[in-house]
Amino acid sequence: MKHKNFIVNRIAEDVTSGRTPKVVLRFPPEPNGYLHLGHAKSIVLHDLLAEEFNAELTLRFDDTNPKKESAKFVNAIAHDAAWLTPRFTRTRWTSAYFADIHRCAVHLIECGLAYVDESDPETMRFLRGDFGRVGAASPGRALSTSENLALFARMRIGELAEGAAVLRARIDLAHPNMNLRDPVLYRISHVEHHATGKEWHIYPMYDFAHPIADALEGVSHSLCTLEFEDHRPLYDWVIEHCFAVLGARPVQIEFAKLEVEGIVLSKRKLHALVEAGQVAGWDSPVLPTLAGLRARGYTPDVLREFAVRCGFTKANSTVPAETLADCVRDILSPVTGRRMAVADPVELVLNNLAEPFKVEVPNHPTDSSFGTRHRTFTAKLWIDRADIRAEAEPHFWRAYPGNWVRLKHGLNVLIKTVEIEAGRIVRVVAEADIGSRDLKAARHKAKTALHWLSDMEAVAMPARHYGPLFDVDGKCDLDSVTRTKMLVEHGLEDAAHYEFERLGYFYLSGGILHHLANLKTAGARTR
Repeated sequence: MKHKNFIVNRIAEDVTSGRTPKVVLRFPPEPNGYLHLGHAKSIVLHDLLAEEFNAELTLRFDDTNPKKESAKFVNAIAHDAAWLTPRFTRTRWTSAYFADIHRCAVHLIECGLAYVDESDPETMRFLRGDFGRVGAASPGRALSTSENLALFARMRIGELAEGAAVLRARIDLAHPNMNLRDPVLYRISHVEHHATGKEWHIYPMYDFAHPIADALEGVSHSLCTLEFEDHRPLYDWVIEHCFAVLGARPVQIEFAKLEVEGIVLSKRKLHALVEAGQVAGWDSPVLPTLAGLRARGYTPDVLREFAVRCGFTKANSTVPAETLADCVRDILSPVTGRRMAVADPVELVLNNLAEPFKVEVPNHPTDSSFGTRHRTFTAKLWIDRADIRAEAEPHFWRAYPGNWVRLKHGLNVLIKTVEIEAGRIVRVVAEADIGSRDLKAARHKAKTALHWLSDMEAVAMPARHYGPLFDVDGKCDLDSVTRTKMLVEHGLEDAAHYEFERLGYFYLSGGILHHLANLKTAGARTR
C-alpha cells in the first residue's frame, strides 16, 4: 500500500512473527439493504490489504436475521462488490454455518457457559443493570445443564413462540462492559429464511455468529468499524470457549467508520426513504448507495481514490464533502473528453457575421490522442447568463456593453447592447472582429474567453445537481436535487463522462446529465 497504516503494520507484525502463516480476510455485509459509500471504504481497505499480503478475500453475507434480509439484497450486494473490485476470491454465507454455530451453542450449554432465559424483554433489560448498577440473575441462570439443553431443543424445533425465550452466555452480570453481561446468543424467529427456508426457528445473534464464521473460514484478521470495539471482548470470549470446536483464533481489529460532511450513511434512514416511496429505489442517483452513486456517474476508481484519501485510522473524523469532488476531478480529468455546454442560456447575436464558419476544437487540452472536432460558429450563439452584466462592475471582465471578450476558439467580439425584459437579461448584441480568428491578427484584446454554443448545434438536455439529501436536523430534503435544463453540443454519447468547459464534470445517462463536480478553477469565473 502506498500509505501504511496501523492495520498494515499489525498484520505485517503477525506475518513476520509467524503468528499468521497466511492472511485471510473477509468483508461481511448484512443483506438488509444496498451497500453505500461507507461500505466502499471498507471494501477498498480489504482490497488493498489483500493485494499487499497476497491474501484470500471472502465476500460473506451475514444473513442471520431473516426478518430484514432477502435474496434481492444478496444479489445487489454481490453486484456492487464486484463492480468496486474483482479481488473477492470466494463468496460465503453465515447461514451455511448454522449447524456449526448451533453445535457451538450446545457446547457452551454443556460447559455451563450458556443458559435459556424465559424472561420477557423488559425484565431481562432491567436485570442486566446499567452503567451505574450491576446486573442480577434471572431464574434461567439457575437451570441445570439438562434443563437448558431441553429448552434449547424446544426453541430449535419451533415449540416456543417468538420472544418466549433466548439463549444467553453465562459470563459476568457485574462486568463494566455491558456486552459481557450475559449477552443473548440466540433468539427465536419463525420467519422463513431466504436461503434455509423453514429449516430453522432460532437464529444466532451477530456477536455470536460472526466470530464462529470467521474461525470456520480461517480468517486471520477480522476488520470492523470502531462501534464494535467494545464488542471485541465478547468476540474473543466466543473464540476462546469454542476453540475446541472451531480450531482457529482470528483477531479482531477496529478502524474508524466513514463520516462525510453533508452525507447521511444510515442504512435505517435510507431504508425508510425507499420503503416510503420517497425515492425511486435503492439505485436512485439521489442516494449514497453504490448503486445510486454508479447511476449518478461515479466510477470505481473515483470511489477507491476517495477511500484512500479518507484514510484508515483509529480516530473518528468527518471528511469534508469537497474531498469527493477533488477525487472526481483528479481521476476523471486525464480520461474525460471536453465539450461545451451552457447552463443558463442567453441569446448572443453577432450583427456583422455574414456567413458561418467551422472551427477546430481539441477534445482534450493536454492529450492529443483524444483528437479534435469541428464546431460551427454562427451569427446566433448562446452564452451563459452568469457571464453577462447590464453594465460594468468592478473586477468583472466578461460580457457588458463596451467590453471586448473572446468567444473561445472563435472570434473577439465587442458587446454593443444587453437587452432586458421584465428585469431579466434576454439578449446580447455584439460586433465581431472578423480578422480575430487568428489571435495574432486581433485588433482588440480581450481579457477573458467565454464558452458558447451555436444555435444550429445546441441540444437542450435535463440536468440534475445534487445537494445534501438530509438537512441539519436529519430530515429528508428531496428538494436538494436541483433540476434544470442545459444546452449542450449535439452528438454526446449516453453512459459517458464529460467535462463541460468552465462548468465541471457531468455524466450522461438515460438522457439526463448528472453533475459530479465543479472545476477547481471555477472561482475564476467571478472575474
